[in-house]
Amino acid sequence: MTARNQIAQEFLGDRIPPNDVEAERTVLSAMMQEPEAAEIGFEELRAEDFYHNANAELFGIMRDLSRESRNFDHFTLKREADKAGILEALGGDMGFINLSNAAPNAAMILEYAHIVLNLSRKRAQLSVATRMLRAAYDTSVDAFDTISRMEIEVHTLAERSTKRDTVTLAKAVKASIASFEEARANTRIGEILPTGLADLDRLLDGGFHESEYTLLAARPSVGKTTLAINIARHIAGEGIPVLFISLEMRNTELAEHMIAAEAKINGRLLRNKMRDADEGNLDRVYAAGSILKEFPVIIDDDYNQTVMSIRSKIRKYVCNEGVKIVFIDYLQLVNIERQETRNLEIAMISRILKSLASELYIPIVAVAQLKRPQTTHKIYPPVISDLRESGSLEQDADVILLLHRDDYQQTGKSKKGYPLRVIVGKNRNGATGFCDLTFLKEQYRIENYFPPEKTEEDVQADSYGGHDVFYDG
Repeated sequence: MTARNQIAQEFLGDRIPPNDVEAERTVLSAMMQEPEAAEIGFEELRAEDFYHNANAELFGIMRDLSRESRNFDHFTLKREADKAGILEALGGDMGFINLSNAAPNAAMILEYAHIVLNLSRKRAQLSVATRMLRAAYDTSVDAFDTISRMEIEVHTLAERSTKRDTVTLAKAVKASIASFEEARANTRIGEILPTGLADLDRLLDGGFHESEYTLLAARPSVGKTTLAINIARHIAGEGIPVLFISLEMRNTELAEHMIAAEAKINGRLLRNKMRDADEGNLDRVYAAGSILKEFPVIIDDDYNQTVMSIRSKIRKYVCNEGVKIVFIDYLQLVNIERQETRNLEIAMISRILKSLASELYIPIVAVAQLKRPQTTHKIYPPVISDLRESGSLEQDADVILLLHRDDYQQTGKSKKGYPLRVIVGKNRNGATGFCDLTFLKEQYRIENYFPPEKTEEDVQADSYGGHDVFYDG
């Protein structure tokens, strides 16, 4: 009996967990009779889906032989079962013969495989419920940790229970063309959300795309939060609902950043409550406030959030408020039930966010911290491998944007005239490359970058990305 089944048994006491030994034997028999049936079995089931240990081990033997491209006829399987010490549990020589003939028709495998799978899910539910009860009675464990663990358990179970059907190319092409037509007829459906920064939008084929999971990463104090806030402000300014989950900055701080950027004033004036501001700056702040109040931005600044609570909130706001894009600042501050290592924790967070973007058909942009450089010598622009704590971040993300500032990285101070470079280190569906932006640090504002001989209008109009857009490959 597997560990999962043992936990389910603990919950049930004297009752037997849901299982059907005849269905399991029928599946195994059909797989022994026909190679096509065996392929269906491997696609639909795992060894852990079998309740009886001997059946699970025999399935595992079949799987291993198949991986080695070896046939598993009656005699080969009987020999391997004997070597594994499960032949007696299967009924000995005569029992194995009966097992081989248990399926009256190998074509029935799918029906019986679904019976086995359904009962396996039932036992998995019982196993999760038992662990939940056990954790709830353990007073040495914090209640919030218990809730977080429960959320992850249920999420993992739901993911295993969800299966996406395959489609033909013809059907996929038809759906794709239909989405183009729908988007052209209604700009709120399937739209691309521009960042408001012309050169960056060109690199991203127009901006952020639905179902894409983007990482916006930089070393400390380079400007990643400022860029995220500026992009969110621009998108909301187009009337598109935005959810900004801030785990580091309070909602009033975030609002001050938006006001300073919109009003084009020094953010220190706002931090000083406008005590030293002249009438002109006051007027600009009031005007910016009037504009920003109309922007559909939802700010969630609960700093003690788990990835599962974030997932629940995103679903709620997408459903109830029509949110079209989510920003999370920043990834490494998200809490999760303790895994063996922090790498595994970050990997779990990343997988859940990636899955959520795909499920809800919205872009999710997660700000992330890069590792600090190990040397005091010349600091080079960041690369994807600089992402902190988890290699799975690179694997999960559809787009990775890396920020670099030569002035700050070399001296620790901002200098006028030095651009903020955005490196598209990964773009699953487009080109990589880089572009330069203007970082007005005092105003918490980021704008298009253009050299002295060109105006901003020139950069906006240049279909090739102006002075500082470079594509790789």
